[in-house]
Amino acid sequence: MKKRQTLKILHCPDLVDVWQIYDFVRAQTRPYPGAFAWIGDKWVRIWRCRVFDARICYDNAGYGDCVERFGERLLVKCCGGLLLLNDYEILARDPTVG
Repeated sequence: MKKRQTLKILHCPDLVDVWQIYDFVRAQTRPYPGAFAWIGDKWVRIWRCRVFDARICYDNAGYGDCVERFGERLLVKCCGGLLLLNDYEILARDPTVG
């Protein structure tokens, strides 16, 4: 079985609720620097996301796991639903290091 990549939001590692993450990303979007996160071993900057669905279940996945990919968009399991990452960019380096 392929190992799932997990989303970890920088500065707010305890965020697991789909609406908390959604609100956090909205608060950090342009013109601000974006919401930084780890997805697997890659740094990403999330610009836009949306709550996807609360009725679809991925029982074998944990909170923060990327469960599907739709082209470039990622679907992440969260407490209370699924989060679709619509606009994000993979960063070459850790944004917290000068």
